[in-house]
Amino acid sequence: ESKQALREAEAAYQKAVEIQPSYPGAHQHLGSFYYKQGRYDEAGRSFKRASELAPDNYRALNNLAAVLVQQGRFSQAERALRHSLEIRPNPIAYNNLASLYFTQERYGEAVPMMEQAVQMGQKNATLLGSLAHLYRVVPELRPKAAKASADAIDVAQKQLAVNPHDTVARADLAWLYADQGDQRAAVREIAAALKETP
Repeated sequence: ESKQALREAEAAYQKAVEIQPSYPGAHQHLGSFYYKQGRYDEAGRSFKRASELAPDNYRALNNLAAVLVQQGRFSQAERALRHSLEIRPNPIAYNNLASLYFTQERYGEAVPMMEQAVQMGQKNATLLGSLAHLYRVVPELRPKAAKASADAIDVAQKQLAVNPHDTVARADLAWLYADQGDQRAAVREIAAALKETP
């Protein structure tokens, strides 16, 4: 996007906030704009304001937590995600908590969060693959990794059967093969994804 287009988009989002300062959605949209630009302080302020205006808005808390993770404020991010789950159990908060715990090497705590994300969310290769990876890093859960990995590969392959040009599914498949140690298959999928979308 050009700098001019970004300036115009920002002005439009800010205008929406000025017109309806008590509407949480306007702050959410502005926060999302800032987040995509890597302007985390501004994004955080917008998401925080959205959550203040709508205390039951778990999505605003999930977004605020994403900002806090980018800023390395892990304990605050965890509180925001836990609060989101108190308001409404949702797969995004469970997934993000699992990722947060994984980043902190709290693997045992990450597993049940990712299991909940898989159980509640739409079945996709990324979530199932993340669960398989977590099983692999927790010694007593390693026997469960093979099935989760096979399920993830099956989902990715079905996506590719519907759309062979889906490079996201192909990249997921490459990661899944690499994670289970099948280097040849991983390289094959990476090459196919790069050929499709250089």
